[in-house]
Amino acid sequence: MMERKDVKNTKIIIYGASLGSQVSTHLARINKDKISGLVIDGGMSSFADIAAVFAPQFKDALAKMLSFGLFCERRY
Repeated sequence: MMERKDVKNTKIIIYGASLGSQVSTHLARINKDKISGLVIDGGMSSFADIAAVFAPQFKDALAKMLSFGLFCERRY
């Protein structure tokens, strides 16, 4: 998209709402030299946190799949 003639020399702002806040944050992180801003609307801390709350029976499996166990240390 950034190579399009009508976009090439404009400021890029990434917007993420709710679950999309995770995707927009990731895109902003890997493209920080190419974007001008990031807007998060109603974001959450992580998908893993939400899964740990709504599907606690899968908490250990999620931690292994994500190779990131910090969310499992929280008490819900």
